[in-house]
Amino acid sequence: MSTGRRLALFAVALVAVFAVAYGVAAVAVPDSVVHSWNQRAHDSHGGAAGHGSGDDCPSTPVHPTVPDTEFDS
Repeated sequence: MSTGRRLALFAVALVAVFAVAYGVAAVAVPDSVVHSWNQRAHDSHGGAAGHGSGDDCPSTPVHPTVPDTEFDS
């Protein structure tokens, strides 16, 4: 078997393993456990990094704006 085919077979097997693991986790881990993990992870930061309580945390990262500079030639 050529190296390319072995790598392709390995990639397909790896994708299949992760897909099965994702499916099993979706069935085996209840939503209440996921919520608890997320809450504990959020609470462990304790607002030390400038984050507030869980409801006011942004769902997307906030990036500082970069001012536009105009160069006069």
